[in-house]
Amino acid sequence: MNRAGRRRDFRACRVVVIAVIWSSCPAVAAVAALANAPSKITLCDGTTAGAICVPPRASAILLHAAAVMQQGVERLSGRRPKLIEGNPEGCSLVLSVKSAAADVLTPSECAAMGDEGYVAKIAATRHGPQMLLIGGSDRGVLYGAGRLVDLNLQASGDQVTLSAEKTVQAPALALRGNYTLACWGKTHLYTRNDWRHIFDTMSADSMNVVMFWLSGLFPSQKQPESVVYPETKIGVDDVRAMIRHAHQRGLRFLLGSGIFAWFGVDNLAKKYPETCAAGSGGMCPSNPLARKLNREYLLEMLDAFPEADGFFLEIRDEYGPCLCPVCQRRLDERGSRQYGQAELSFLRELTAEVWRRNPEAIFISTVGYGDESNAAHSDDVLFYQGIRQMHDPRLFWLVCRGNWDFPSADGRQPLRNFSANMLQWTQYYRLSVSDIGQWIRRSQEAGCQGFCPALEPGFCSASWYSEDVPYPVDAIPYAVTRFAYREYCWTPAMSAEALRCRLSKRFFGPDASAHLADDLLGLFDLIRTQSQDQGLSGGSPWPRGCLARLIDEAEKGQDKMERSETAPIVPRSRLAALAALVQQRAPELDRMEQRLSAAEPGLSARGLETLALMRRALADTRRELCLEPKAAERVRRTADRLNHLLADRRKAMPAAVQATSQWNDTKYPAENVLDGDVDTSWLCPDRSALPQTLTVTLRRKQKIDYVRIVQGNYHPAYNSRAYRVESSADAATFSALFNGELPNRPGAAHVERFAPVEAVAVRVVITSVYPNVEYSSPSLAEVDLGLGPRSCLSPEKR
Repeated sequence: MNRAGRRRDFRACRVVVIAVIWSSCPAVAAVAALANAPSKITLCDGTTAGAICVPPRASAILLHAAAVMQQGVERLSGRRPKLIEGNPEGCSLVLSVKSAAADVLTPSECAAMGDEGYVAKIAATRHGPQMLLIGGSDRGVLYGAGRLVDLNLQASGDQVTLSAEKTVQAPALALRGNYTLACWGKTHLYTRNDWRHIFDTMSADSMNVVMFWLSGLFPSQKQPESVVYPETKIGVDDVRAMIRHAHQRGLRFLLGSGIFAWFGVDNLAKKYPETCAAGSGGMCPSNPLARKLNREYLLEMLDAFPEADGFFLEIRDEYGPCLCPVCQRRLDERGSRQYGQAELSFLRELTAEVWRRNPEAIFISTVGYGDESNAAHSDDVLFYQGIRQMHDPRLFWLVCRGNWDFPSADGRQPLRNFSANMLQWTQYYRLSVSDIGQWIRRSQEAGCQGFCPALEPGFCSASWYSEDVPYPVDAIPYAVTRFAYREYCWTPAMSAEALRCRLSKRFFGPDASAHLADDLLGLFDLIRTQSQDQGLSGGSPWPRGCLARLIDEAEKGQDKMERSETAPIVPRSRLAALAALVQQRAPELDRMEQRLSAAEPGLSARGLETLALMRRALADTRRELCLEPKAAERVRRTADRLNHLLADRRKAMPAAVQATSQWNDTKYPAENVLDGDVDTSWLCPDRSALPQTLTVTLRRKQKIDYVRIVQGNYHPAYNSRAYRVESSADAATFSALFNGELPNRPGAAHVERFAPVEAVAVRVVITSVYPNVEYSSPSLAEVDLGLGPRSCLSPEKR
């Protein structure tokens, strides 16, 4: 039976039937019952659990909404309410859609509810108070059930009560969902059940769309070379089952792929090299064969998954534009080129073909790449004018890279001037809860239809768990990210304090001590920020156990330093940063654990659930950051030993160094270029005047036969470019040895070998840097001089 048929059936059993029991005038009785109702109902009392009513032949979404309520009560009390289908008499809670409950809703409530809002009213009946959870649609009921369980369900003693939500609640943004990467890292190893659970949590977060990346996973029969992950755990049947599950959770499922680039398409470019873009990766959008291959690949995907609700398409722009003569043909004086028109014409052709097959399909296509993508569309006025003319309501634009305006013939204009269907994107898992709120507020103010951030644990997750299979979406920190996202999507203007109060209710209950929410947010922020510290971890996403391996490496390196005259091989800067972190963070976590232990006896069942989550997160944080007592002592001992070894080595070094300027005497001094550690750098202050020089003075005159220069490793904004190397036999008069230019890449090295020259000093004169608007200052990581069989980085025997 179709959904409309189900609703007509339920009208025979609409919630007003509650009033029919005791009145011949249902509407009047219902209004009177609502007026005299209490503010909450009891769903569980002592040994008795109430009942929840759904309409006859309820949809999978409504049944899941009822299950959400049942599970919520069971978690707090250990008892599960019954599920009654059809007859609401005697039930504590009745689930309904507004079309079947018009007699208890005002016209303004119906209008405010839309399709995805809800209201939770209580009526007084002869069987006791009865709550009516009424949604604008099945999804509205589901969203209401999730938020009521989190914010209004409360356990006190043997009782579990549910408070009413008398005013209509509705999400502020129409499209809410995740850009979901099922690639990178180990995500291709997730099973269909892993993804089903992730879809469950998306639904709990009031999301209504999932953009699921399939390019490189999809087992194309026409182009088997497109498969990047042959070991993937999800085949065609699995994805079909996942689509069905998504629909049962109120999620539209979009097939995700790149256009002219990314994963499967990149593999096709290797197979058909004549389609490759010029001067960048991926395919040329103007190439006829490339267009044919992309079209066939996407339509084959659609044929394999006809139940899907459309496509999510990531345009090739992040690679930078194709530089072939066709794509680079100028179309106006402002910077518009044929490249952008080729992309748009492909999208128009594809949408027309798909809509002939499925008129209800929706498309979400990425847009907004500019200067950070080699000026893909920085001044491409005609590209954005083309978007303005593509106003089909089934086509949405996902704005990447934090853009809030685009170029036009009249200068840059806000997003709403180009389309009513703009969506915003960011990596929300990296953000604080306040920044998540700011993104959502700004999206709403900019007229965007939605905010669809990234879920991409294989690429990064700002946690310790990126390598876990599957990624723990219910754990801290992501559980906090999810909650902040959902609540700000419903109430974008909410203050930080209001969000903290809701968070306290959700994770600890309404009567919990304020410090518990503060500790939860503090732990969330600690994990989120420390796991993104690549200077500490040495990589992204966070490599599990990386700091324990760092200590192992440091201890082995120190043993070699004591036995060898070679340059230090210990990652000094990372070890020093770890030692400082241990000193700061270990006492913080000790105090947090003491507060949690003190609060434990008074916690509700909800609070105890969160306490278990926090203790797991604390244990994992201690392990990953080496904060456990034995590991912390090992860090301190290793750092102290290295400092002593380096002090002894400095005394024995055959050279010293001075610079014309340096940013920080303790962290970025000139001596960093002689420490043998490419992770440390000498930096000049921002916008330092050129030239800048480094002078390496030997303790005695020696023959030099090579010079090795290593680009700074701090940040690309501090990359040196052209330089001159000079030598002096008396430390007063210098003669040029050679000129060079370093690549614009942190850590890039250049070695110049030459006939030996006698010198007591060598000077590196930096004459230019790679331009950067804010900084544009030079830096170097290492300056190594060859002294015959030795190096100036090797200590002399004493």
